[in-house]
Amino acid sequence: MAKQPADASAAQLKDAGNALFAKKDYEAANDKYTEALKLDENNAVLYANRSACFYNVKRYLDAASDANRATELDPTYAKAWSRLAAAYAAIGNEIASAKCWKKALNALPTENLTPGEKKQKDQYESELKIMQKKADKLNTPIRPRNGGPVTADMAPWIRAVMMYPGMKERGVAESSAYVIIGAYHDWRAGMDTMNNQRSLEFTQGVLISRGPSGAVQHFSNAILRDARIFHLPDSQWLDTYREQSLAETRTYRAWTQAGPELVKTEALERLEREGWNSLRPALAVTIRTWIFRGFMDSTVRGRDDVGVEFVGRALEIIRWGQEVWKDVHKDNRGAIFVPSFARGVHSLYLELYLGACAKHRARFPLETLHEEAQALLKDCEDVAPEIGPTDPGFDLAYTRYPRGRAYCTIGWYHAQLASQLNAEEEENKDSILEHYLKSADAYIQSANAFATDDIYHLWYMNCGLQNFWRCGAPLKVTMPIMKTIRERLPDMNKIWEHYSMTKNGLGAFEFTLEMEKQFREGLDNGTFTMDQAPVPDEFAGPQLT
Repeated sequence: MAKQPADASAAQLKDAGNALFAKKDYEAANDKYTEALKLDENNAVLYANRSACFYNVKRYLDAASDANRATELDPTYAKAWSRLAAAYAAIGNEIASAKCWKKALNALPTENLTPGEKKQKDQYESELKIMQKKADKLNTPIRPRNGGPVTADMAPWIRAVMMYPGMKERGVAESSAYVIIGAYHDWRAGMDTMNNQRSLEFTQGVLISRGPSGAVQHFSNAILRDARIFHLPDSQWLDTYREQSLAETRTYRAWTQAGPELVKTEALERLEREGWNSLRPALAVTIRTWIFRGFMDSTVRGRDDVGVEFVGRALEIIRWGQEVWKDVHKDNRGAIFVPSFARGVHSLYLELYLGACAKHRARFPLETLHEEAQALLKDCEDVAPEIGPTDPGFDLAYTRYPRGRAYCTIGWYHAQLASQLNAEEEENKDSILEHYLKSADAYIQSANAFATDDIYHLWYMNCGLQNFWRCGAPLKVTMPIMKTIRERLPDMNKIWEHYSMTKNGLGAFEFTLEMEKQFREGLDNGTFTMDQAPVPDEFAGPQLT
């Protein structure tokens, strides 16, 4: 059995924490355990209890960090192993979770179990079976959700690169080509670095990679510029990236088993002890590894909830560092704390949160999503354009596109609220119209934030059009939108024709073009006027009066 706190005051704080935990006041209980740890810093029970608090407030990286510390202090503490297993499961590490459930079982007595221990054993065995099944599924082939053909004549980044010389000659100032080209350059730099990685096998049989660092930086920059650049060049890519990430983590002594709270504490200690030259790359690799891990869990495995945890905790550290070191020169703090990087991370976080909200509404509330979208809009206010001849896509990628992400999220939020109301009830009709109108306006603002040859521009413009139809907007509102979509489709297809989003939207775009044709004919023969609001049957609903 794990030892209880030896210090009397620590024991009292633990008891107070337990009482608060029983009342589900997890934040207050966490504070009590933290105070107790200051008096008894090597107590496994306190770490395990605080881990449970973190877990219940959905701070899974911190939960894993504390549970791991508890198992280090007392490898025979079954409850600590069970909490580490649960935390690992929450952050998408099913293999590690299964191993920890086994260790939790092994830490229990083999005979003469008490009723409580028997209950633990049954729970651990059940959880182990579940986690083992999930771990076994990881051996099946995987494919990114946004993955698609990457042949030279189809990949958007290759098409953009081929178009670039002509665009430069014509003086094209704004294009999604600039954004995806910038991401492609970052991705290629990451690939070049990773391809120089070498593996050395030591006598203990442990395979350790050696080679140049910087791939984690390049890959994370690439997806923050434009996540659509992500693709798996071959079946070995994920394993090679993991080796590269571990190599850079070892080189810079980045954090691997720590959650944000421990990182913050130890970062300040390392800065005092070793200075910025040690801390800066360690923090950068830690944060960038979290960002890319979260993105891959979402993209490759469909685990938006895991993506929210990793990217959200990275954003937490970024915001913390911006405040704590606000007077430190950016060259000392490093690029992860500059505003443009923070906006890129926030934009990615919002995208992942929307995906998680769509699947797990109870865990990821609509209102929180809306608050995050509003916060990102605020982050994008009063930002001086950062654009130049050497990187014309920078302002689009780190200011305009995040603004577009915020507005499209707000549009989705209002559409969801409208769809949740019962249109058959008279008292809901005004609210439904109001939400669809707000949704349409937000989607149009989103569309206008993206380059006009980007599929995002036309996709969100079409979303705005559909919601204008749903609230019965007149032709003087909808016809110009349909005309814009028709006129800009050819330029978009030059880059994004074979992208999955374009293929998925093909039917919707064709429908829009057909509706424009029908409404134009109606206007020409006098069937309609621009003040009338004919609505396709698919979008009929409460009408504006």
